[in-house]
Amino acid sequence: MTPFKIITPMYNVEQWIETTIQSVKNQNYENFQCILVDDISTDKTVEMAKTLIEGDKRFKLGQNTEKKFALRNIAEAIEISKPSSDDVIINLDGDDWFPNSNVLSYLNKVYENKDVWMTYGNHMNWPDDEPP
Repeated sequence: MTPFKIITPMYNVEQWIETTIQSVKNQNYENFQCILVDDISTDKTVEMAKTLIEGDKRFKLGQNTEKKFALRNIAEAIEISKPSSDDVIINLDGDDWFPNSNVLSYLNKVYENKDVWMTYGNHMNWPDDEPP
């Protein structure tokens, strides 16, 4: 089973964070860790995230004390996750979510092929686009 490290940078995503976290929690694949990093949100993003991940050891929440912006948050969250050479890093922004519960299972099948070193995804603009 492929180990996934899901990195979720967040800033003022109160409107979306529940959907984001639930989409990760609802995965039918269990071998993952999700690192949420808040970049000094001024809304209720952090409070909501804390409540949603409480008691779930697959999730960690980091809170910045200085503004770092997305790229630095992603890099530092990867370090926090302590990835091994077998881990696959997934970037899932705080205002994005997995479209269904099979995303990690599908990616696991892709990464079973040892010739695959990297994949890239796409997105749909919600609510304008319909899922495939």
